[in-house]
Amino acid sequence: MQKFNSKVLVVLDETPDTRTVRFEVDHSFSFKPGQFVMVNAEVLVNGEKKFIKRAYSISSSPLKKGFIDLTVKTYETGLVSKKLFFMKEDEVMEMTGPYGHFVFDETLHKHIALIGAGSGITPLTCIMRYIQDKNLDNIEVDLIYSSKTPADIIFREEFLRNKNRNIKIHLTITRPDENNTWNKLTGRIDEKMIRHCIKDIHSPYYYIAGPTPMVEDTYKLLKSLNIQEDKIKLERFGANA
Repeated sequence: MQKFNSKVLVVLDETPDTRTVRFEVDHSFSFKPGQFVMVNAEVLVNGEKKFIKRAYSISSSPLKKGFIDLTVKTYETGLVSKKLFFMKEDEVMEMTGPYGHFVFDETLHKHIALIGAGSGITPLTCIMRYIQDKNLDNIEVDLIYSSKTPADIIFREEFLRNKNRNIKIHLTITRPDENNTWNKLTGRIDEKMIRHCIKDIHSPYYYIAGPTPMVEDTYKLLKSLNIQEDKIKLERFGANA
């Protein structure tokens, strides 16, 4: 674990309320796919300056050196998320890390199912990008990602451009428009959708990330389908204050 000050290199718009902030880090900084850093931000609380810590998963691949990407969804009442969302190039943020056990092990996991909703897609994308960057073509990946609308799909263009034979991306939205212009999956992630997307549901290791209720419901569903406990990893995302 390291403590460091990190400068913003670039800010990328993802959706109307989500941006990727790229921070400069030393080339010696390393982390495992799926880990996070703690951001220590100075914010105003009732007119008083305070330092507040929040956890943010890294969305960039561990094989990309010299920077890390934090993909941040802002909230109306947010403190740290709003500060990160509105950061500009060359501004500096204090961080510590990496942390977390929600990590991918290429020596053990030859088939993985990445199931996410909302900003929970960030550690899952980190894992997927690592597999792509390392050309781990022997590892089968099924990504199931739920968003409210097509406009809310984080990393949408990257997912739609995916041509990797070993990586299958299944996008679903829960609020299709009246014109029904969305030609992919609709509805929340349930047993029917999982069975539709994954040929043998007992084959993969499951990584579930997103809002706590979604993570808990999906975990209970997998347990009801007799998925082994040691083949399920969970990462719960709260609405960052």
